[in-house]
Amino acid sequence: TPPVEPPIIDARDAKGFEDSEITIYMSAKVTNGTPFDSFKIYIMNFPENSTFSFGHLVDYRWELDFSDFGNISFMPPRDISGNFTFHVLAELVQGSRNSTRNNFISVLIKPIIDGVDMRVRVDCFSMENNYANLHINAPLKDIDSSETLEVSITVPENFNLSLGQETDIGTFVLSSMDILNAIEIFGENMSEVDQFNITIVAIVMENGTSLQKSYSDIVVVEKCTDLMTSTMSVSTGQGIVSSTTYSAATSVASTEGAEKTYKERIDLRLDFEVTVDLSDTTTTTYKKLFKDTFTGLFEYYSQSSIKDVFINITLISIAKGSLIANHDVITSTESKEDITMTLDAMKQNNLLKIGNQTVKALSFNVIDSTESGTSKVSKLWIAVISAGAAVIGFIVIVTTAYMIRKNLTKHKTEQTLAQEDSQKLMDMTTVHMYRPKLLSELSSYENPVAVPTQF
Repeated sequence: TPPVEPPIIDARDAKGFEDSEITIYMSAKVTNGTPFDSFKIYIMNFPENSTFSFGHLVDYRWELDFSDFGNISFMPPRDISGNFTFHVLAELVQGSRNSTRNNFISVLIKPIIDGVDMRVRVDCFSMENNYANLHINAPLKDIDSSETLEVSITVPENFNLSLGQETDIGTFVLSSMDILNAIEIFGENMSEVDQFNITIVAIVMENGTSLQKSYSDIVVVEKCTDLMTSTMSVSTGQGIVSSTTYSAATSVASTEGAEKTYKERIDLRLDFEVTVDLSDTTTTTYKKLFKDTFTGLFEYYSQSSIKDVFINITLISIAKGSLIANHDVITSTESKEDITMTLDAMKQNNLLKIGNQTVKALSFNVIDSTESGTSKVSKLWIAVISAGAAVIGFIVIVTTAYMIRKNLTKHKTEQTLAQEDSQKLMDMTTVHMYRPKLLSELSSYENPVAVPTQF
């Protein structure tokens, strides 16, 4: 019996872009009308975790039936690029006999720039420190290590950075290793200004190519006020979102006409041993722990499952007892359930970094959300209730004093009472009773318990 004539393969080279489907023509045919019981094409040597629009995976080979021949879509795994040689084998089966033919095609996956998630935090500067700490967190989105990050920072004239190489006057270039540390910004005339701008440019380059992409943002560095601690900025390559965070108390500006935000109050107890007294908020130890807690919470939420809606946090207080961090989480949507899930994950693993220590949550409580620009009780009713409460309190005090005096009078002589009344008339002075302030008359949020913290 003569052997089965091998099939003829028609498999063609292809090219496309990273993270996109690539069309490949993959076919074969018999010669001289050879009958067959089975006719298949097997594809090998493709990147692991690739998929094709037809066929299925069998023992590390992608198998195509005769009905699948023609144009097929190839989807490479995420972030993979380069030139790959696919091994193509066509098999013709006729009864107990078979014949095969091999071929090889080139599939070029052109790289693209995946970009970077850049988050910037800059501390305010003071007369005592005369410098500001800049923190840059810029993880690359690429996962196959084919891209490199470089950061360029431009500061005003006569200002300097503690890290990086100055390539031009006022412009410093930092590597991905440099930004792992806090960067000090300092200048000769820093004490003479209230604020200044710095420009941060993240440059992502594809290794071995001329491809690169830049993300540019401007950050405002401000002089410290009584309550200010840091300014947070988040960049996705489409501009920066900045907000100022306060400790102890928060002054909230009007949000009328602005995009709504949502706030969840979190009472969080952490697996972090506190060996120092936290009752004095003016100590260096308290300030450092407050700052480390603030930074750790911000970084955790900004990289958690709520990162797409996360805006900022307000750290209200820290207390001893492990470490209790009372704070607000501010988001663009109502996210109480999502925040709860995020904190549940923190209870299972050491996900939060406080200073140099990685910790987990021991317990937490998420209090109901509040929406900016709305109120559950109108300001007018709040004012009426406050005024009413003050009046009732005054009446109670006067009534109580009268009853006490009446009771004591039973035990005094008429002469004694006359002498006391005469003395009271001589000592009497005018007493002014001020009405309570309406809510609309309060110029600022007054909290006598709050202790401002400076850094």
